[in-house]
Amino acid sequence: QYSMKNSLGHAITVVAVIHQPSSQLFRQLQDLLILVDGRTAFQGGASEIIDYSESIGRKIPQFTNPVEHFMENVHVSSENPDESRTGIESICLAWNRSEYAKKVLLRVVDTSDSKKIKLETFVQPKLSQSRQLAVLLMREVIERRRNRFLLLTMLLRTATFNL
Repeated sequence: QYSMKNSLGHAITVVAVIHQPSSQLFRQLQDLLILVDGRTAFQGGASEIIDYSESIGRKIPQFTNPVEHFMENVHVSSENPDESRTGIESICLAWNRSEYAKKVLLRVVDTSDSKKIKLETFVQPKLSQSRQLAVLLMREVIERRRNRFLLLTMLLRTATFNL
C-alpha cells in the first residue's frame, strides 16, 4: 500500500503486488505484506522489516536490500527444499507469535471488545497442492467462458498451426 498525492493534491492509495522490489522502490513503501503460500511472513511498516528480521534471528547484512534478503529466506531452494521449507515454517510461526503481529491485529480488531482473541485464530489453513490446482483450473474455465472471443481466437490459432 502506497499513499501519494496526485496532480490535484488529493491523497490516493496504491496497492500493488511486487515480486522483487528494488531498493529504490522499497524506500518509497509505507506498508509491506509478505505472504508465503498464503501465510503471513511479515506485515507492517517497510522500515520495520530490518528490526523484525533481527528479532527473529535473521539479521540483514549491511548494504543489502532488506526485502530482497527477507524474500531469499522465504524462498524454497531447489538445492535443499526440505531445509528451506523448515526455515519458512519457522519464519511464519515466528510472525504469528511476534509482537509485530499483535500490533497489526490491534489495528484490525476492535480493541474495545472485552473478549481475548487468540492470534492462532487468524491463521488460515494451507490448501493442498491438488486443491490449489483445482481452484486455478476452475478460475481458468470461468475466464474462458466469460471471454468467448478469446476462446474462439485460440481455437482458430491452434487449428491454423496444425494445418
